[in-house]
Amino acid sequence: MSDLSKKNILARLQNALQNKTAKPFPTIQNSKDIFENQTIEHLDICFAEQFAAVGGQFFYCENSQELAAQLMQLFNLKQWKKIACWEPFLQDFLHQLAFNFNNDAATLLTTDVALTSCRALVARTGSIIIDSWQSKGRGISIVPPAHIVVARVGQIVANLSDILPQAALQNNQLPSVWSIITGASRTADIEKTLVMGAHGPKEIYVFLLE
Repeated sequence: MSDLSKKNILARLQNALQNKTAKPFPTIQNSKDIFENQTIEHLDICFAEQFAAVGGQFFYCENSQELAAQLMQLFNLKQWKKIACWEPFLQDFLHQLAFNFNNDAATLLTTDVALTSCRALVARTGSIIIDSWQSKGRGISIVPPAHIVVARVGQIVANLSDILPQAALQNNQLPSVWSIITGASRTADIEKTLVMGAHGPKEIYVFLLE
């Protein structure tokens, strides 16, 4: 791109910032929430129902001992041997269960399952929010064929809009990437045939720890 082209683009951007276009529909109230019923009485139950509706598998654990037992049962049932885990506190937990894991991104293509925490769970849509700080990028939540998320009850919010006000900052900045995961990966672009695992894991699990 020539210097003249760059100058023209920058000039147009500057002009657009200084001369804002009038709103085409000024009477629309964008500040009003789109949901008529704002009250969710039980966030955990709502999340579990919505998460199951989009193909996720939900497990409720009263304590860390129950979490360990249910994870052991799932790992043995699925015969998962190659586990990807980046986060130190989850690595310590796997050590206690005598499970081997890797923390090298180069091994993700041969990994059976990924184990991560999350930033939040969204009850309204059954979505999981993961950011780049905790997962070192998006790879661990996309490449392996199965994904396990360990979360706490206090991380559940009603709506997506509730997350940003409580987002943790580092150096006065937000994470560079927020991944919103709603159910297992799927597509029906080709001949309207549903294909699982097209852009991410075929299976997704949430273990909610009380």
